Amino acid sequence: MSRLLAISGRELRAYFTSPIAYVVLTALLVVNGIYFYVIVAAMNEVEVSFGAPFSPFFGGFIFYWFFMLVVPPVLTMRLISEEVRSGTLETLMTAPVSDVQVVLGKYLAALVFFFFLWLPTAAYVVYLGLHTELDPGPVLSGYLGTLLIGAMFLAAGLFCSSLTRNQVVAAVLGFTLASTLFTLGLMEYLQPASAGLWAYFNLHSQMIDFGKGVVDTRAVVYTLSSTAFLLFATVRALERRRWS
Repeated sequence: MSRLLAISGRELRAYFTSPIAYVVLTALLVVNGIYFYVIVAAMNEVEVSFGAPFSPFFGGFIFYWFFMLVVPPVLTMRLISEEVRSGTLETLMTAPVSDVQVVLGKYLAALVFFFFLWLPTAAYVVYLGLHTELDPGPVLSGYLGTLLIGAMFLAAGLFCSSLTRNQVVAAVLGFTLASTLFTLGLMEYLQPASAGLWAYFNLHSQMIDFGKGVVDTRAVVYTLSSTAFLLFATVRALERRRWS
């Protein structure tokens, strides 16, 4: 466990000293801030409950999905590919750490930083809680859904980073894989005959439910199992590099 945390700590320090991370954080806060302003303006204009206008904040507008599809590949693109390019992966692999510890350590750092990116938006919740009757259920489930889907996309990005030594290629592959996972569920609208099957993969509708306070166990199982599979695939890719 100490070795895993050491790897995570090293990667977290790299995140907080990287200008890209702060660019992503600033962009996320600016866009979310604008959307939050729209929500508050709508509440001032129309008599609506808090849950009605705020639920689109989680998955209901295009910029949410833009960041969910772009940010995870950006955060994970260098985690393994840069180690391969610089030749430090060989040194890491000869250290007394397992492939599982390397993968989980790097993944944990990315997940913690992803959580940190969304943490400032809690100020919006506090503000509305002071001025309205706030129902915490939809808010908490909305953050839960964001974390679950973000965890899956981060695992996808980390897997793609293990396939190449080029960070840009890793980011493009990660975005492509995350977009594929997202669009897969949209087949629910194109194939009515098998809509029930495709609904299981529909991240958009699942996130809308999370934003309304509905936690579907099928969505939780899907995201967690996909994350576990992608991390397993990353470990196998790392093992292949060890013996190649």
